[in-house]
Amino acid sequence: MSNYVIEQILSPQECAEIIELGTIKGIKKEDNVVNSNSVEVDKSIRSTEIYFINDVSLYQKIMPHVVKLNKWNYNFSRVEPLQLGIYKEGDHYDWHVDDDGVAYDSSAGPFAGLNRLLSFSILLNDDFEGGEFVMNDVLPLNKTGQILIFPSTIKHKVNPVTQGTRYSLVGWCCGII
Repeated sequence: MSNYVIEQILSPQECAEIIELGTIKGIKKEDNVVNSNSVEVDKSIRSTEIYFINDVSLYQKIMPHVVKLNKWNYNFSRVEPLQLGIYKEGDHYDWHVDDDGVAYDSSAGPFAGLNRLLSFSILLNDDFEGGEFVMNDVLPLNKTGQILIFPSTIKHKVNPVTQGTRYSLVGWCCGII
C-alpha cells in the first residue's frame, strides 16, 4: 500500500473561489504569533503566507472526498480549520511531520487528547514553477484541483517556488491514536 493517494476533486473555478474565500474571509496567521505569544520564526524552515478558513460549505465540498479516499481507515472525530498556504517565489516548507505522536494538550480546547491522523493538501493552481511536494520522492501533485492524502506521521516538504505563486489548501483530520 502506498503512503498517499492523489485524485482530482475540484475544478479550476472551485479552486479560484477557495483562494478568494481564504484571502478575503480567512484569518491571517501572523508569522511571529503562536497561541497569542510572540515567537521568532525560522524562515529557513518555513516561509509561507497562511490564512485559516473555517467555512461549513467548504468542509461539505471537501470532506466527502477525504472520507472516501481514507484507505487507511483512520477513525477521526474532528477536522482542524483549513489552511490556505500562499508560497511566493523563494517560499518553501522544509522537512517536517504533521503529527509527532504527542496528543494536543488541554489548551487545544476541543482537540485536547487528539492527534493528527490524516493530512491532506489540495493544489489550487498549477501556474508556477518549483514548489514540488516531496515525501520520499517528488509526488505527482501538479494539477489544479488535485488532493493529496497521507498519514500525518509521514515526513514531507514543499520545495522552494522558483517562479510564480503556489496556492494550496491544507487540512488535518484528528482522532485518538
